[in-house]
Amino acid sequence: MENKKTIKYHRICFVAGKSGGHILPCITLAQQTLHKYPNYEIMFFSTNSPLDKQLINGNGIIKHYIPLKLDTIHLKKIITLPVFAWQLMSSFVKSFFYLRKLNPEAVISTGGYISIPVCIAAHLLKIPIELYELNAVPGKAVKFLAPLAFKVWICFEKSTAYLPAKKCALTHYPIKFKDATTFSTKEEALKTVNFSLDRKTILILGGSQGSLFINAAIKQMLERWPDAGKTIQIIHQTGALDRTNWSSMYAELNITYLVFGYSEALGDYYSAADLVICRSGAGTLAEVSFFNKKCITIPLETTTNNHQVDNAVAAAQMRPDLFSIINQNDITHNNKLLFQTVNHCLQ
Repeated sequence: MENKKTIKYHRICFVAGKSGGHILPCITLAQQTLHKYPNYEIMFFSTNSPLDKQLINGNGIIKHYIPLKLDTIHLKKIITLPVFAWQLMSSFVKSFFYLRKLNPEAVISTGGYISIPVCIAAHLLKIPIELYELNAVPGKAVKFLAPLAFKVWICFEKSTAYLPAKKCALTHYPIKFKDATTFSTKEEALKTVNFSLDRKTILILGGSQGSLFINAAIKQMLERWPDAGKTIQIIHQTGALDRTNWSSMYAELNITYLVFGYSEALGDYYSAADLVICRSGAGTLAEVSFFNKKCITIPLETTTNNHQVDNAVAAAQMRPDLFSIINQNDITHNNKLLFQTVNHCLQ
């Protein structure tokens, strides 16, 4: 009987979940790893939420996809704690099983609660852990797991104040764009979208879900700018939640426009822009810096999380030539502020 040789597969495991801000850069890291080590297999843990599955399913680079059931914890709702504890334990057991079975060489995470059971299982199995903290102020999961990691990659120097400094190393945010020189020039990009070469181009980014606040602020700004069509043209990511008929509005204002929800041509839109107006997600700020564009960033502020404010301040400190910060409340209380800032940045 012929003896069969045991084949040793080289694998890297990635884990992220519950938001595009965690998953998309994690997928980019996986793509970069596969580009460097084309013979490796990619494992990927995430939650079983529809968003996670939508972002991950159909991604051809992922050989082993393991979704885990772990809902967001609500600390103020004590009744949810037993359910979360059970899901956490179940996720740990499933993670331990697959990590032991597939035996990856390392586990890499960009954060999210789902990384906790996976990384604890990896630690017990003596699998090296690398963490990526993409925001200026680390999230709860990365803070909790940092003592177990052998390396914590950070995108803002400010992050070292919250993490074990000896484990931290500064790196670039893992954006999907490789080299700005591979994209169209500004003139080529403007021709691609049938825009004029003699007007200023504003790129408005609200993410695939859109930003209702930014959209409302833009509408208010244009209502007090009757001759805007003579000087500006707009590329606007309005998102899926806004029901405004933006095409009709821009046409009535005689403004050359391109409205979209999601597009793979975002690199060309950046190339065409003279000014970007956006939220302060770490990924968007990194892309703005990559394309070297002037930017008005309006951080999302909630009662539970102001990490975008920290991102915006850190980005403005690193690139004061590019970033101008406007707080939501300032726009609410001064309806001329955005109009004035846009005009200043376009001069």
